[in-house]
Amino acid sequence: MLDGTATTITGGATSVNVNFCNFDSSKNGTYALNFGVSSLPSCDVKNETLPTLASLVAADGCTPDTCAVTVNFESALDWAVALQNNGVTNTLTAQLTAGGNSDTVTIATFETTAAAVMNSGTASVSVCATEVDISGSRFSSISSCNMAQICRGAGTDTTCTIELMKDAEVTDVSCGGENCSGKVALSQPLPCDGSTGDATALIVGVTVASSTQSNLVSVGSMAAPNFTIGDVRGLNVGSSELVLTTDTFCASSSIQLNVTVEDETVEVSSVNSMTNGTVVVELASPLSSELTGEDIELSLSQCGDDAVAGSTGSISTQEENSDSGLSGSIVVGIIIAAVALAGFVFEYVHHKRRQPMPVAQDSSVNNLNTPV
Repeated sequence: MLDGTATTITGGATSVNVNFCNFDSSKNGTYALNFGVSSLPSCDVKNETLPTLASLVAADGCTPDTCAVTVNFESALDWAVALQNNGVTNTLTAQLTAGGNSDTVTIATFETTAAAVMNSGTASVSVCATEVDISGSRFSSISSCNMAQICRGAGTDTTCTIELMKDAEVTDVSCGGENCSGKVALSQPLPCDGSTGDATALIVGVTVASSTQSNLVSVGSMAAPNFTIGDVRGLNVGSSELVLTTDTFCASSSIQLNVTVEDETVEVSSVNSMTNGTVVVELASPLSSELTGEDIELSLSQCGDDAVAGSTGSISTQEENSDSGLSGSIVVGIIIAAVALAGFVFEYVHHKRRQPMPVAQDSSVNNLNTPV
């Protein structure tokens, strides 16, 4: 291979032209090339940004003295090696590992290219989100080579005034030339009060490898999500555990549950939530047979927001662990979701005729707040 320092190349390129001496186009399959760069980004510990050879295509009219060969890559050149590394322009090198001289040769120099660019957006981002969709230019396909700074502010902000996190990776990157999209994997939960006030916008900037940071723009606004409860199990005599199944649940903050039979509060000993949206409630004592047919109110809230309104279900006469033929002893008839001003509230509603009977449960009010 001949020196190609004068040849320029950019990120996103899928091929480069290289000049060879004594190239035999009839033996294309016998040549093997390894690629390198003059400065490998420190974020790429597995050398994943280096291209791999797909094929060699010799131009017509090759002579023993010189032959222009198109070197095709398996995938486009990553922007992490194409952008300047701490202000230094990178070069692409190659080495013949089969079929010729094994000297390492510079085959191209990367053009001086501006850093990554962020596109603004207007998405509604739940405060329970674990990732945020973004788009822009010149992102790396290697997650560890994209570091996002996330701030909150006004939608028109172009600087960071309230930083939420600065080490979030951009994953699932897909690029067509310079245009890229990906997902910011949030390294910390968004604030519970993110949907209130005058600083609801998510301001994001991305740094690719050791280049300079992109512009900071709003990619959307934080919003309180709308949740529903799809099922409640354990509303039967003898049960001391209620299992609430939600379509989505924000497991990053504290949750609060009130359980009330008629106008009396049932004591709760613990509340635990799972990442799959299941909330397990342990009652201080099993539901008494004296409560058969009584309405029970479940009000579930999170991020410090109280339930907006009570909602009711009915305690079954079925004993704990007996077989009713129904999944979980109860089938939900009506679902209501209520959203509070500064957060969100879960409400489960299962209507049944009220039958006035005495309440045998502890009447002390219990608001259990358990960190998850």
